[in-house]
Amino acid sequence: MKNKKKILVEWPSAVLMDLEDGVYCLEIRTRNNCLNQEIIAILQELPGLVMQTGRALLIGNGQVSFSTGADLEEVHEAMVEKDFSGLIRRIKEFQQGLQALRYAPFPVVSVLYGFALGGGCEICLASDKIVAHQRAYMGFPERLLGLTPAGGGILNYWKKQIHGTPLATARDSMDSIGMDIFSVLAGAVFSTSAEAAVQMGLLNNTDIILSSQADLIPRAKAEALNLLKDGYEPPLPVRIPVMGPAMGTRIDEYISHQREKGHLSDYDAYIAEKIGYVLSGGAVAPGTEIEEGELLALEQEAALELLQQEETLRRIVKRIKRQ
Repeated sequence: MKNKKKILVEWPSAVLMDLEDGVYCLEIRTRNNCLNQEIIAILQELPGLVMQTGRALLIGNGQVSFSTGADLEEVHEAMVEKDFSGLIRRIKEFQQGLQALRYAPFPVVSVLYGFALGGGCEICLASDKIVAHQRAYMGFPERLLGLTPAGGGILNYWKKQIHGTPLATARDSMDSIGMDIFSVLAGAVFSTSAEAAVQMGLLNNTDIILSSQADLIPRAKAEALNLLKDGYEPPLPVRIPVMGPAMGTRIDEYISHQREKGHLSDYDAYIAEKIGYVLSGGAVAPGTEIEEGELLALEQEAALELLQQEETLRRIVKRIKRQ
C-alpha cells in the first residue's frame, strides 16, 4: 500500500492507489481523516479518475480510523465570516460527490476501521458494501455540535434500513423504522462495535465484519472483484416513501420524554425537531414517495438554519478546543 509506484494521484489531503486488477483505493490523509474542502472536491473527481482505467474503488486503508467527519476548523472559519453561502455550497458538493459515487458504473466498497462519524459514516452508507473491522464505531454525533446530518446521511440511512424489504412490508413498518432511525440521529449515538452497528441498521447482512485488521483490504478488494464478476450494475435512484407530519406525534413524544429525563436541552430539542422534519419528508401526506433530491434539499435546509445559530457556533468552538 505504501509503494510509491502504486500511487496514481497524490493530493495534499489524500492519495489514490492502484491495488492491481483494476481496483483503486482512496486513502484520506488528513488529521483524524477529517473531510476538508479538498476531500469534498476529490470525491466529485473520483468517478472520472476511476473510469479512466479502473474497474472498482475502495475507500479507506484499514489502518487508521475511517473518518471523524467534517473539518470543524473550516466550518468554524466560515461561520465566523458568515459565509453561509459557501457552507451550503460545500454541503451540496459533498452530497453531489457521494451521489455520484453511489450511482457510478463501478462498485464502491468502504474499508472501515475505527471511527466513521458524521460525514465519514455518510461515505460508508453511500457505498455498495462495507467491509468493517469488529472495532467499528459508526454514527452521527451532529446533534452534539448543534447540527444535523447533511451529506445524504438521513437519505442513505433510511434507504439502508428498508433495503431488501418488500415495499408493502416497508410501508406497514415505516413508522417503526423511521422512529428507530430518528432515535439514533436525535440521540447522537454511535455504535460501540460492528455488531452494535448492525443492530442500529448502519451495517446490514450484505456487509462484512472481520476480526483481523490485516484482512480488511484484501477482503474488500475480493468483494469488489466479486461484484464485478457477478455483472455489477449501478443501482437506480428510487423514490423514498415518507410519513410526513404523521410521524410528528411520536417524535414530539420522544422529545418530551427525553427532555423530562434530562437528556435533551431546549436547543437539543430544537435540533431533534429539525431531524424529524427531514426524516419525515417535510409537510407531505403519509406514504408520499419523494425524489432523493427532495430529501437532500431538506437536509440542506435544516443544516443552513442551524449553521446560522450562535449556539451551534459555541458548540463547535468547544469541540475544536477539545481536539
